[in-house]
Amino acid sequence: MDIKLDNVHKRLMNHQDVTYLSKKEYNPWKITLVYAVIGVLWILFSDGILSILVQDHKVYQEMQLYKGWFYVVMTSMLFYYFATLNNNKVFHLNQEIQSTNEELLATSEELIAIDDELVEKVKNLDKINHELKKQKKYFDLLYNNSNAAIMIWKIGGEVVDINRHYYEILGYDEAFIGENWIEYTRTSEEDFDLATFMGRLYEKKQLINYETKVRAKDGTVRDMIWNDVLMETENEAPLIVSFGIDVTDEHKHKQKLIEMATKDPITGLDNRVVFDTRIETLLEEEKPFTAYYINIDYFKDLNDIHGHEYGDLFLVALSKALKFLELSHAYRWQGDGFLIIQETVDEEMIQRMLDYILDLSNRKWNLMDVEYQMTLSIGVVTSLMIQESVSEVLKQLDIALYKAKANGRGRYEFYSQALLEEVFFRAGLEKKINNALLEDAFELYYQPIYNLKENTFDACEVLLRWNDPTHKDMNIGKLIEFAEQTGQILKVDRWVIENAFYSISEEHETFENLKVSINISTQTFNSSKFIPYLIEMVELYKINAKRISFEITEHSIIKNMTKAKEVMAQLKFIGFSVSLDDFGTRYSSLNYLSMFPFDVLKIDKTYIDDILDKDKGYIIVKQLLSLTEALGIVTVAEGIEHKAQGDLLHDMGCQFGQGYHYAKPMPYSELKQRISSRV
Repeated sequence: MDIKLDNVHKRLMNHQDVTYLSKKEYNPWKITLVYAVIGVLWILFSDGILSILVQDHKVYQEMQLYKGWFYVVMTSMLFYYFATLNNNKVFHLNQEIQSTNEELLATSEELIAIDDELVEKVKNLDKINHELKKQKKYFDLLYNNSNAAIMIWKIGGEVVDINRHYYEILGYDEAFIGENWIEYTRTSEEDFDLATFMGRLYEKKQLINYETKVRAKDGTVRDMIWNDVLMETENEAPLIVSFGIDVTDEHKHKQKLIEMATKDPITGLDNRVVFDTRIETLLEEEKPFTAYYINIDYFKDLNDIHGHEYGDLFLVALSKALKFLELSHAYRWQGDGFLIIQETVDEEMIQRMLDYILDLSNRKWNLMDVEYQMTLSIGVVTSLMIQESVSEVLKQLDIALYKAKANGRGRYEFYSQALLEEVFFRAGLEKKINNALLEDAFELYYQPIYNLKENTFDACEVLLRWNDPTHKDMNIGKLIEFAEQTGQILKVDRWVIENAFYSISEEHETFENLKVSINISTQTFNSSKFIPYLIEMVELYKINAKRISFEITEHSIIKNMTKAKEVMAQLKFIGFSVSLDDFGTRYSSLNYLSMFPFDVLKIDKTYIDDILDKDKGYIIVKQLLSLTEALGIVTVAEGIEHKAQGDLLHDMGCQFGQGYHYAKPMPYSELKQRISSRV
């Protein structure tokens, strides 16, 4: 482009030179002036010269003629010379002009091309300028509407510019520009060294995805992830552009998820996940520890009687009592269970821990309008036992806790090899119970219930016996309790009911005037299949339901009182009667007698044992008998072992009684004989 313009300039200058020369060299006044000079000189001097040379007048006249012709010829030649000279010059000038015109034409075309090129370049420049404006607009939009907080700053920390989102997140405005951001936004938690930071940035040119805590203008601290870029500038020190994303809410959400995964929502204690992780770490690092598995005895009853709101209140209160124990950490297991890890195996510290936990059982816990007292059972295992995994520790804790409950609850047990052997024993016992059900290895015994007024027995209670040689020393109550723990009690109850119905059906004469009382467990009573099963059995064995009474405990009805009323109503509709057994133990309440349609109340042996002292036992029994008489409920006193007890109960108004004084439980053959002889 520049070369073309230089060529055009040279051509234009040449054209100007040619024009100047033509004006200078081909001026017509030059020829005229030469002709005038020659003519004047000729006129002035030719006659004088001729008069000197020719004296003769005639010759002079003739010479005048020749002189005129000479002048004409001479001037003609002179004109010819000048004309020829001018023609040659004009010819050359025409050639030069033609060449110049051609060059001017070419120059004109080049100028047109240059003009077109300039126009195109102007258009391109306009386009580029438009794009630059557009990009600037986009940049401004991105800069000020970005989800990232953007800060441009100098090497020393001086702020050059911030975008709108920086202000929205951190609250700093235009007054922040020119200040040192490090002094304003750095928190005491952050150990920031500018020289180290700049060294890393110069080395890598950019720093990606690093996280810091930033102090906002209002003093709050935000969690932010940053990306920094070193931006070179012309003739000035480079600038740093920092892009920050606020992740404070994400951190809070993440922390909430972690808490949901690791914290118990009711008590706020760490949960089983954290416990497992800690035990695993202790095992890997071979550090000493003692683990405690704490279970609230009969906690379910608190929930059933007063509701889960009270149960949760107690869990929170107990967790606070366990939270800050020496060298330990408490965890919520599940339901009514807690775990504690104490990082020591020192016997004195372990005993101090156990004493503290058991002492909690002696407290009375005020839960709004309810005063609650409970016991705690504790399973204990130390790292001195051989353990290879978390699951093994938990298994040992479970075994120790089971033993504590089996030994009466409200106590602690250490895991030992003997306990492990007991677990194997339990597994074997569970298998034997299943086999006994399949092989009819159980046997029904009957204990007569006597009419205290007539001194005759009009009823009997069906009791379960198991004549297994390997378990002949096992108390049947323990067997029932074990079956309840394993869930086998449903099958055991069915075996008792079906075999009792079968005996009543087959031995009609024996049971014709004898009312039979059958115990059923809490699990059976609350089973949705219980009533349909009874209806099926009644139809199968053609049983008169009025001759049968089902004995249930208070524990059976407190689980769901509304359902308990429905089940009792269905039993009575079929024709069965319902007895309240073991009244006086655990959660006895006189309200039950008026709330539920009981036919019979069985007074527990614990009251009968003290009745002769005419102290508390006597007073309570007397009040019970008065109340049941008023409610129309028949009473049966259990555990009568002495004649004096029976006589006193008769005098007090008790209708029926049973116990070793009258008869021990007996097999059917002996019952049949006793009925026949009416002994």
